[in-house]
Amino acid sequence: MVFTSGCRRTEVQNCVGADNLIVGDQFCDDADQQRKNNPNAHYPYRWLFGGSSGGHIGDTVLGGSADPSPGVSAVRGSSVKTGGFGSFFGGIGRASGAAGHASGAGE
Repeated sequence: MVFTSGCRRTEVQNCVGADNLIVGDQFCDDADQQRKNNPNAHYPYRWLFGGSSGGHIGDTVLGGSADPSPGVSAVRGSSVKTGGFGSFFGGIGRASGAAGHASGAGE
C-alpha cells in the first residue's frame, strides 16, 4: 500500500518469512548481511514492499512486491506509528488502520 505524506509518497516495507508472516526487522537485516557474504545461499527472510496486513508481527502480508515501487520511498513497517495505546506507551505501532487487516485476530 502506498501512502502520501505531504508531497512524498511512501510504502511500507515489512520483513517476512517464506509464509509471508511479518517478523522482526532484524531477521531481514541479518539475512541481508548473510547474502553479502554468501549470495548463492537461501535465506528464508526477505523484505516485502507494499501489500496489506494488520501491520503487526505474526500478521500475513497479502500482495506486495520484492521490489519497491518506482519513485516511492520505502519506510519500515516497524517505524510507522499509529495512534492508540501503541504510541501512548511507546510501543512500535504499524500502519494497521491504513493498510487493512489480513489476520483479523482480536480486532
